[in-house]
Amino acid sequence: QCKRQESSSLQLSQHSQQHGLQFDKSRALVPVVPKPVSKPQRLNTKTQVTCRQFIDNLAQLSAEGKIQKCCSTIAKLMKTKTDPDSQVSLRHAASLNAIYSGDFKKANRLLRQVEAFLPETQHEAEHTLWWNRMKSLVKLRSWNYNMGLILAKDALPLLDTVAPGCMTAWLLINHAWLLTEIAASQDDDEDRRFLIQRAEKDYQHAIEHAEDEDPKQMLYFQSRVPQFAKIGLALLYLGCRELVDNSGLEFSKDVSVDDIRKARNVIAALEKEGTVCNLSKFLLMM
Repeated sequence: QCKRQESSSLQLSQHSQQHGLQFDKSRALVPVVPKPVSKPQRLNTKTQVTCRQFIDNLAQLSAEGKIQKCCSTIAKLMKTKTDPDSQVSLRHAASLNAIYSGDFKKANRLLRQVEAFLPETQHEAEHTLWWNRMKSLVKLRSWNYNMGLILAKDALPLLDTVAPGCMTAWLLINHAWLLTEIAASQDDDEDRRFLIQRAEKDYQHAIEHAEDEDPKQMLYFQSRVPQFAKIGLALLYLGCRELVDNSGLEFSKDVSVDDIRKARNVIAALEKEGTVCNLSKFLLMM
């Protein structure tokens, strides 16, 4: 009888382990509650704040078409800010300037220089994430979507180590935008729907990450990230893809009524918010 009791207890214990339950001494069944996953801590060291400021302010100059002013500002700062973190951030800013100018060869050269500096930086994970974002952006702008997707995907694990904010949001937007382009070219409806669902989540997460940004940092990106994410969602729902000759956007002929409704709601929300940056206005007009 004792052996049967021991056997029964052992079987019950094994059953409880299989179903996520634990036996306590009082023989009550207690469900195992998983520990919540905490967000990476935002350090905000003086070096990080300065580097984010470089990236944000210089990106605004580039986006506004002030390419020469951006170049001269970067050149001056490179002479005075000689620490590895600053040098990396300034080269990142210069590469974005080159991308906006259509000079992908220069952008890649600058990003190779960044790669050499990375091991010497204090905040390597954050810089590496941004490096992948820039590399994937080069591929996106040069229509090499498959390679761009590989680069963006390689950086996604860094989201577990870098605190959420505008920098992580931009990586998610890059990944989603590449999925958007690839989804629009799919003949298989099931494959296209799978890519759309993944991109949709990335755009939404990007908005959430931007909301987690320090209110006093990256002010330009804080206004721009939600706009790009929402425009990305609208283009995603409409099955848009960029034409290879960069002359405009191609729309899918098989867009569902529900997706059109979603796109209209996103665009209406953007217009209701008011001020939209120039590139966002351009995309909306197209």
